[in-house]
Amino acid sequence: TLDGRADLYAVGVMLYEMVAGRRPFQGINAAMMLLAQVTETPVPPGCVRARADAPEGLDRLVMSLLAKDPADRPSDAREVASRLRALADEVDRCGPRRAPGDARPTVSFSPVRQSTVPTLQPNPGHDAARDHTIHKDGFRT
Repeated sequence: TLDGRADLYAVGVMLYEMVAGRRPFQGINAAMMLLAQVTETPVPPGCVRARADAPEGLDRLVMSLLAKDPADRPSDAREVASRLRALADEVDRCGPRRAPGDARPTVSFSPVRQSTVPTLQPNPGHDAARDHTIHKDGFRT
């Protein structure tokens, strides 16, 4: 039976992406990704891309939200909200964690590449309306 813990699983997927910078399950196509979702346990998000500013308990929360068995997930959204508030209070009280040698948290973005896909230029002599004309017999001209 479905209950609110299915929504909590979705929150876990979003939190994972926010921390790790990628989805928790990888696949070369949708079918492989769904199979991975059912059969694999993701690597904790902090191991994929450690964020110096993420509180230590965040990995535990995310992994509990992604538990395969709904009974192993938090019982409801109030519990998740309470745990998130506690993590936020920890950051407020202690400040963000820092990696050794880190002066401050950093955000990095990949450089934007110019597209190598050629663009089609409009043909001024082309009649687009005629391409979409369907006659009574069902054929296009």
